[in-house]
Amino acid sequence: MKTLASGPADHRALEEFIDEGARAIVRAHVDPWLHFGSSGVSLKMLDGTPIFYSGIEFSGSALETFWSRKYIDGYLRAFVDTFVAETSKTARALGLDVGVVLNDIGGMLDTAIGRVLDRMVVVDQRLRGKGFPDTVKPRSVADRREELRSYIARRIKVEYATEILHARTIMIQGAARGSALVDSFSSWLLAGYAALVALLVSNADSLSLFLQPLALTYSLYGLAITAGLGLVQKAMAAMVASRGAGEAVGRELAERGAAISGMSVVVGEIMKATLPAMKPYMRRHFGRTAEGDLAADGRAAYKLAQWQLIVVALQTLLAIAFVAVMAWHAWPAESVPVVHAESAEVPTARTSIEGRNRAEMAPPEAAPEPVK
Repeated sequence: MKTLASGPADHRALEEFIDEGARAIVRAHVDPWLHFGSSGVSLKMLDGTPIFYSGIEFSGSALETFWSRKYIDGYLRAFVDTFVAETSKTARALGLDVGVVLNDIGGMLDTAIGRVLDRMVVVDQRLRGKGFPDTVKPRSVADRREELRSYIARRIKVEYATEILHARTIMIQGAARGSALVDSFSSWLLAGYAALVALLVSNADSLSLFLQPLALTYSLYGLAITAGLGLVQKAMAAMVASRGAGEAVGRELAERGAAISGMSVVVGEIMKATLPAMKPYMRRHFGRTAEGDLAADGRAAYKLAQWQLIVVALQTLLAIAFVAVMAWHAWPAESVPVVHAESAEVPTARTSIEGRNRAEMAPPEAAPEPVK
């Protein structure tokens, strides 16, 4: 572990120590089986259970013990536990990125375990073939390799669970605060648009000289669509806010010392209180948390807040678009008709007054004489 002391780039030097640890397992617990047919085998399992075989054929219980998960898997898991724990401890002490270091040694541990299992395949062939390994089909270790690979991944996750929980808190709290701001903007946008539509509808008669009836229809369509989008984002905001509140309560309980260790119980009670329509969604997200993915609900809340932002952006664009459509379908007021004939004189206020004055100043016409 001293190789980490010189800097982040040197953590790859741990591969040498990991390889040496794998070779030590082979020397102590795999290669001694090669003496099975001569001097016999006297070994121990990890829990101290003795293993002794002498003067029998390599088959039956001996073969089962050699490949038993209680035998070699115990040493391999202990090998993984030791390196993961010591490496993360040293990385934290040196201020290195624990996630990067553990991710790298995860691959190294997987390679080293593969070498141990491959050596077991070779020893198994030699023992079953009685010195002629080519006469025996090699045993497949793909399932064992996959099981141990999964164990490495789980062990690494557990080791930097502190970092995962911090990331979860950051995602949930950041999503909750951002969601609240977006929700507030959406509410003000919907209220302003609704006030505009109410003004247009209530003054439709007086505005008929400026707006076509089609523009008022578009305004009502726009109100319905923006209100629907507002309801969708409001539901998203409520879900994000509930997760933020739950995370705050959980953190408060943890600070008091009442740490929650039975996540399956918590998730089970949440599922009991969930409506049938929401159960698939809740089961999909909280199920991963119960299985050990501690940041699953944090990622879900963060994604939901982003979808909420997209919905509100769409709501805003549609509101602007409908206002633009109303403006496009508006027409100017025409209080005086326009005469297009060339010889016609357009009546004006001045000509009307002058004509009225002339009519008043002119003498009255004589009445026609009655016809005799």
